[in-house]
Amino acid sequence: MNGTIREANLAAAALLHAPQEFLVGKPLVLFVAEEERKEFRGLLLRLRRGEKIERWEAYLQPRPGALFPAGLRVNFIRDAKGSPIGLRWLVLDITEHKRGNEALRESN
Repeated sequence: MNGTIREANLAAAALLHAPQEFLVGKPLVLFVAEEERKEFRGLLLRLRRGEKIERWEAYLQPRPGALFPAGLRVNFIRDAKGSPIGLRWLVLDITEHKRGNEALRESN
């Protein structure tokens, strides 16, 4: 619930250009572009309060010069009583989607 990566699959490792074992234990905000970190921390606070935020877009920067737009989806992980105990993030590179939308706007 505090934004620390507890596990990462191979797709996340490839997207963030890092071995899985490097990602585990790191704060997710570390991979968010610096200019968007304040907004991201605000998002985490809202999630900790139990607010449901299913989709969000941010620029991620796994390393200097590797900035890309990402679509983020967030779901609560709940215990047997239904209380939130963690967050599951799905992170998608939406670079091509953004390019397509931009091309459509320019053609109109």
